[in-house]
Amino acid sequence: MPSAIPPSCCAGLRPTLLQGWRQGLPLHSSPFREMAARSGATPHELLRTCAQLQRDGELQPIHARWGEALPRERWLLFFDNADEALAGAMAGLPGCLRIERCAAEGDPPWLWAELEALDGAALKAQLNCLPALPAAKLRLAAAANAAAGPCADPQLAAYLERGVPLCANPYAACARRLGRSERGLLAALLNWQRAGELQGLVLTPAPPRGSRPGWIALWQQAPALQALHELPGLERLLPAPARGDWPWALSAVLSGAARPAEMPAGARCLRLHIQQPREAALLFQGPG
Repeated sequence: MPSAIPPSCCAGLRPTLLQGWRQGLPLHSSPFREMAARSGATPHELLRTCAQLQRDGELQPIHARWGEALPRERWLLFFDNADEALAGAMAGLPGCLRIERCAAEGDPPWLWAELEALDGAALKAQLNCLPALPAAKLRLAAAANAAAGPCADPQLAAYLERGVPLCANPYAACARRLGRSERGLLAALLNWQRAGELQGLVLTPAPPRGSRPGWIALWQQAPALQALHELPGLERLLPAPARGDWPWALSAVLSGAARPAEMPAGARCLRLHIQQPREAALLFQGPG
């Protein structure tokens, strides 16, 4: 049985581990040695504290955070009759990043979901896992063709999404599992990072549990946007395109329990429950 972590050591390392490596671990053979030097702990103390935080459900495994240059599709989906089964299935999709649910008086429950996929085929595969298809969908970003980087090595990309072993030499452990050399694996990761397709391998807190209160305002005809950018708690402001399968000209999502004040005329305001299943889509994990 591992010995207990001294309270003073644990207290000092916890905030560092929960917040300090959101932007990426060092990409060399002994990342915890460099991390320990920055934090003032020993590598052994650092690893023990990481392991304890993971056992307590506070820290996720080391995993990939993809860069903005990695091509992907991003969609906003709307369901006009969303029961608990549909909401649960949506939250379980690997590309689902955010769910907003409301029950307007006299209407069936509505659900909006933000979802990412590598391309149209991957999006279709995810939607086919749901008990109902969306009533409307809006593409927020289109994917470009990608022949290199993570898309050319889906085995490694999928492994990095599932989580890298927590040990003194995680990249070597990953390379052994995949039957590769550590040098080649690290070279690939550095190339992906230079190309902007990989932000880094990160240690991040577990995603929030439960939902947050909020509001959505919907307009059939869009008002002027200037005042809306200054609304307290604004999380999403989405003008719809001139064409497309989407029923609103403008929607705004705000966090907070209090009803938003001074909303421009023409808005229909509905109370929301906002859920974030994960901080980043699992682009290389197949649905189901």
